[in-house]
Amino acid sequence: MAQPWPGGEHDPGGGGAAGWGVPYGGGAPTREKGATRALTLGILSFICLPIVFGPAAIYEGVKAKKAIEQSNGALTGRELAIAGIVLGALGLVVGSAWIIYTFSSGS
Repeated sequence: MAQPWPGGEHDPGGGGAAGWGVPYGGGAPTREKGATRALTLGILSFICLPIVFGPAAIYEGVKAKKAIEQSNGALTGRELAIAGIVLGALGLVVGSAWIIYTFSSGS
């Protein structure tokens, strides 16, 4: 039986370890740090150094996505990893086009 919650109600979390709503055998899934890193690098690829940050975002995003898929639900952040991959690719393409345009139109 769940322990009473302050105010006389039962635990709104539905029971669990010590009545605090935490499931037995582990807590909530953890966000993959590489997914957040990929998103950050993808955003940076639009701001500065797209040739450096774009490929780094793509690499981190692919690595994080693979780790998330292999974790069987223990890790989250798949959407962040995908966003990092997409932003890194777009930053790389836009940045490369801008660099090519700048050097080819110079006088």
